[in-house]
Amino acid sequence: MKRLTLLVAAAAAVIACSAIPAQANVRVFVAPGGSDAAAGTKASPFATLARAQERVRELTSTMSSDIVVNLRGGTYRLAAPLALSEAAGDSGQNGYRVIYQAYGYNKGTPEPVTISGGREITGWKAEGGVWQAPVGALETRQLYVNGQRAERASLGGPIPGNVVPTETGFETDSVAPQSWANPGDVELVFRGRETEELGYEGVWPTAEARCGVASIEGDETSTTITVEQPCFDNGNLLYSFFEGYLSPPTNVENSPSFLTASGTFYLDRSTPEEHVLYYKPRTGETIEGSEVVAPVLDTLVSGTGEENDPLHDVTFRGLTFAHAGWLVPNEPAGYISAWSIYMGPELEELTVPGNVAFRTAEGIRIIGNRFEHLGAQALELTRNSSNNLVRGNVISDVSDGGILIGAATPEVTGQNEDNRIDNNWIHDIGVEYHGAAGIWSALTQGQTISHNQINDVPASGILSGHQEDLREIESDNRIVGNRIDTVMQAMDDGGGIYIRGEQGPTLAEGLLVQGNLVTNSRHDATANYNLGIYTDDTTNGVRILDNVVYDHLGSVGGCSLPEFEAAVSNLLYEGNFWDSVTPSRPIMVGPGKAPGSWPCGDPLNYTFAANTELGRTDPAGACAAILACNEIATKAGIEPAWQKLLE
Repeated sequence: MKRLTLLVAAAAAVIACSAIPAQANVRVFVAPGGSDAAAGTKASPFATLARAQERVRELTSTMSSDIVVNLRGGTYRLAAPLALSEAAGDSGQNGYRVIYQAYGYNKGTPEPVTISGGREITGWKAEGGVWQAPVGALETRQLYVNGQRAERASLGGPIPGNVVPTETGFETDSVAPQSWANPGDVELVFRGRETEELGYEGVWPTAEARCGVASIEGDETSTTITVEQPCFDNGNLLYSFFEGYLSPPTNVENSPSFLTASGTFYLDRSTPEEHVLYYKPRTGETIEGSEVVAPVLDTLVSGTGEENDPLHDVTFRGLTFAHAGWLVPNEPAGYISAWSIYMGPELEELTVPGNVAFRTAEGIRIIGNRFEHLGAQALELTRNSSNNLVRGNVISDVSDGGILIGAATPEVTGQNEDNRIDNNWIHDIGVEYHGAAGIWSALTQGQTISHNQINDVPASGILSGHQEDLREIESDNRIVGNRIDTVMQAMDDGGGIYIRGEQGPTLAEGLLVQGNLVTNSRHDATANYNLGIYTDDTTNGVRILDNVVYDHLGSVGGCSLPEFEAAVSNLLYEGNFWDSVTPSRPIMVGPGKAPGSWPCGDPLNYTFAANTELGRTDPAGACAAILACNEIATKAGIEPAWQKLLE
């Protein structure tokens, strides 16, 4: 209602003042060499975003034009997050907007600007081929050297020896773990994976768990590894319906004993407040010629409003957001996850947050930015956020997901209406937490996700649906014209477009999936549940029209479980082109599995009409030879006006 009132008031103001010439935008300038004691003009710029924000707040209540904060080229290292709120006066008013932009963006020549939550690490010395630097109380899970992510030192595989779970951790007949230095820093990684038979080894295949080590003890014949609590008990509880315990980890990280590969690092936290950072350089790197940055903030920009009083009418454009972390997995509860959802210490379900996050916000415009070198999800728009636009951004090198929009767990309600996400390039995300999606939309209404390119991601490209099976919330959403390629590169049980839950009260009001090109999900002999367009259990109300889908285990399908009140129902498949192994039935299929094999069956109330099979030999070539198929494939992905992003 507030948004509507503002629009009406703005329209009235335009009519009343139509004879008055439009005023020029108010411009505020910030530059790395400026001074917060300056005037904030082009000739005398401020030095920090915090000071520019103070100036904006002085101006918003009497706005008669847009306020444009111009950031001159350079890196702005934040001492604290840039926290915007409706209550503090950060919203645009009187029908105008507050715009934070790289200087020159509106003229097509933006100066390169980075908003950084990181700290440059100095004071390095080299010893034995490894650099080391004192870093005080620094806590970090990420490190960036010369603009490239360094990996945490890793064993590169499972615990050696014959490993068996115990009530407190694991035992092995190998004595090697007893030599791991600083065991209190060691972290065990449990990657979900399927067995050759139906079932899973200890972790659901869309999930990845991380638990710290409490202690390592042993004798000359065996080793006992005690896992930190409550992480181990929570993991056993969450995954116990398979084997009773977490199966042995797939990898072990974060000991100086593992610091053997170039481009890896280790943070020694054994002495409180006197941590030491170690880095093994890549070929050609020198201390004198390198920039090393560690994140110190978890949030770069936040924007918040209150119910019926949202933050509104703010734009960010032409900026790079970088070097923010997320330290929750370091805590005793670790990271027990599925998708981008993780368990808190009391088994409460929580969602990995955005390093740039807007909650209860309307009319936010995120245009032409870059999100990179981030430790959580890149961008979040949640908690009753409507009429927002995310367009023309590049998102890469992010520890978790790309864009989260809607109602994030534990939220189970919300009005997140008429948002638009288009022409973004999202790639190489989920670097650290592999269950993440390129775009995750949950409990939205009237939303459009269109003409994005999503490629090289560890799990699903676009995920539509909530963790809970909720009804009568989602409606009239569209996933159209996207280019999705090379997904499910680390996880199993997902797809190019993964859908779950009720998408609308009727088929006509449900989700429209149209004109997408979805190709090349990982399809090896053990990945039985990777599909192009995946309508999983509880999906209801989806129209799948005029898509091109190939190079997956199955082009379409889903696991319908009516006996468990998890039926898939009300689906329309029409005019699609695919190489499906079951072109006439949308059922779950995997290597060696008969159509409809346990426990998955056909959906209820579905229609197949005028779909074309491309064949498995050369589906891309077959599509190119069919005019209608080639037109869909050619138009999918980023539109011409934003093709420059792909450069």
